[in-house]
Amino acid sequence: MTMTKIPDSHEAYANYVRQVLKAAGWPWPEDIVLDPCKSPRIITDVDEVMHEIQCGRHLDDIVVFWGGLDAVGQSDALHESIALATGLRTSQDGYNADFACEREPRTVYDVLQRLARADGLKPFKGKVTYRQSPRSRRSVSAESGKNAQLAPKWECLKAVCPEESRSTVYMAEVRCIDPRPCAVPNVPACGLDRHRRTSLSTTLRERLSMLGMDVESMLYWDDYSEGMFVGSGESGYVLHADSIPTSNVGTVFAGHKLLAVWSFPDDSKTVTDRHGRANFVAPLTDEQICSLRGACRIALAPPGSVYIFSGMNAHAVCNVSFGPPGLGQESPRPSLVVSSYEAFTGLNLNNAKAMMQACHDDSLDDSDIDDLRDFEEELACEAWKLYERLRANKVVQGVHEAYTVVKYLLSVSPYVRRYFRQRDYNEADVEEVSPKQKRIFACQ
Repeated sequence: MTMTKIPDSHEAYANYVRQVLKAAGWPWPEDIVLDPCKSPRIITDVDEVMHEIQCGRHLDDIVVFWGGLDAVGQSDALHESIALATGLRTSQDGYNADFACEREPRTVYDVLQRLARADGLKPFKGKVTYRQSPRSRRSVSAESGKNAQLAPKWECLKAVCPEESRSTVYMAEVRCIDPRPCAVPNVPACGLDRHRRTSLSTTLRERLSMLGMDVESMLYWDDYSEGMFVGSGESGYVLHADSIPTSNVGTVFAGHKLLAVWSFPDDSKTVTDRHGRANFVAPLTDEQICSLRGACRIALAPPGSVYIFSGMNAHAVCNVSFGPPGLGQESPRPSLVVSSYEAFTGLNLNNAKAMMQACHDDSLDDSDIDDLRDFEEELACEAWKLYERLRANKVVQGVHEAYTVVKYLLSVSPYVRRYFRQRDYNEADVEEVSPKQKRIFACQ
């Protein structure tokens, strides 16, 4: 992939955005996207991204690690079948001869067609959506809205998707049906699962573990069922706030992601009540443009980047199916948008407070409440593991933050309190020990 210089100022970032979105026809208004008050926070090295994931406060913010995939060694992590079907990789083994389209794929309809002709749909499950017309705001699920085998979804899509709507097809949350072995050497010592369903050869969590990040000292990190997303310029992911209140770290392998987030909780609730499950893709309605003006952050994440935001913030994504400008300022070339994400919860106290507020929201319906109870029970287990690591002095990074978050969760979560009290836990370990001490729980 061709990359440009990392922007070192708002004007440099704005100039980059202008070139890309001019080629894309400005799906969102220029004055909103380039509002300096809404600009993302750009980071530039691996240590920064490790800190942001583990301890950073990214609620109401978007953090973009420009060139992050190369920096962490993750650029070639796409599953071979997906890389070949999207045209991001070529092969000498005859695989390309099975493709239905000789030209480069321009839409996800083309990608699914290529995978089907090469018998490449069977290993994967996911979601496939389209819109009845390019001007429609609502997505329609092919076959069902469940995350399930792609092959039946492709058969349904062929039968029901109008030809003029093929550019709106979006493939989301794609993962392998059967678990595959973890790619990290000495897996048990790293605290990682031996197997996972990710469609990546290595997940970002695995990669950062190999680079020295203390990935065990987190409250939550789901790279077991990481999701892959593929779209073109008339597709996007509907406006929503995640049902499980975690953060997201995304990786962009091709194309650009145009992302907006709204402040938690009030603005997020307002915009989801007004536009929930609607696509923010061109042509926007007047009401959508008005709502975009109320977003707290808007970012264009380029190919090769890693980006971080909180899923508790209402967010909308528009795919921008162009690559970066050439080094000589040549116009961006068309490209599919290929990305992935992993959900996580770090050790930042402000994020933890928002997470607990979302977990204890009385306005949710019963199904959401049940999911949040399951999540909070899992969180209790992970908090206990973090407590044990603190007692054993095994937390390498974010010791003070880990202590603070464990103490906070014990004060507000009945699930965490019950889990701790059912085990060998002394409240004095948390209540009486100063967070300034390096060996926080070693006083027993």
